[in-house]
Order: sequence, then C-alpha cells, then structure tokens
Amino acid sequence: MPSLKDLPDDMKNAAIDWLESLPNHPEYGREFKKLLKKVDSRIQYPDMESEERIETKLAAHKKEFDDYISNQNAEKNKNYWEGKRKAARDKYSFTDEDIQKVEKFMVDEHVGNYELAAKHYNETTKAPAEPTNYYESRAMQLPNSPGLFQDETRWARNEAAKAISEIERKRNG
Repeated sequence: MPSLKDLPDDMKNAAIDWLESLPNHPEYGREFKKLLKKVDSRIQYPDMESEERIETKLAAHKKEFDDYISNQNAEKNKNYWEGKRKAARDKYSFTDEDIQKVEKFMVDEHVGNYELAAKHYNETTKAPAEPTNYYESRAMQLPNSPGLFQDETRWARNEAAKAISEIERKRNG
C-alpha cells in the first residue's frame, strides 16, 4: 500500500476525510474509537468515556434493581407458600412431619396445589377416629307398641285412626 505521503494532495485529502469520518460512523464508530485507544492510549474521546461511565453506572443500577425485584418476588413467593402451609396445617391439624410429607408428595407427584395435596394426604393417611363411647348405646330405638310386630297393617290403621280422631277432637273443641 502506498504511503499517505506519496499520494497527490487531492487523494491525501480524501483519505484524511475518510479517516476522520470513521469515528463518527453510526455502526462501527464506537468500535473504531476503542481500537484507536488500544493502539495509542493518549487518544481521548470524552464522549465515549462519558458514555462508558454512564453505562457502567446504569449497569450497576440495573443489577441492583433486578436483585431488588428478584428478592421481592422471592419474598412474595415465600409468603404465599407459608400461607398455604399454615392454612393446610390449621384445616387438617397437620404436624410438621405431616407437612413435610405433603410437600414431598407435591414434588414427587408434580402437584402444584397445596390444598389438593393436603386433602389427598389427609384422605389417604388419616383414618377416622375410633369411637370412644362404647358404653353408650346409639342404636335405633324401635317403638314398643302392642300388636306392631304381629300385624303391621292393622297397627298402622289403628294409629292413623287415633291421630285422626285426636285432630277432630281438637278441631271441635
């Protein structure tokens, strides 16, 4: 390549104009400036240095903001699941061990609903309580009327007749 010194003045001026336009190129200007700074550290581009400082601060603020949002979302998520855990514990009277088993079931079976998992666990593991009042008789008591078990139809007619006559007596006064 011929030296810039050897070129005629019009070509020299065109080459200089082209070189001077490179730092302002919309797509490659920034990269060109960085490359020139690497080659010669004495070259200063105040606008690029300001942009770099702003971008560094902006990146730090963006990271801080993203961390804040992430922490907020994690806190909301934690509070949501703690609320669901407390509701299941209160509703089904679960112990800490029961809660751990419910959560293990949720992970193993891919259940995303705490209420459904707690209900399933309660139905499959908790047996109904055994009655403790064996001494009390809770059997159905049958009426002890004479003739009921000998002829049910006659007994029913007699009882109906008694009820009708009672109603008429009350009506007539």
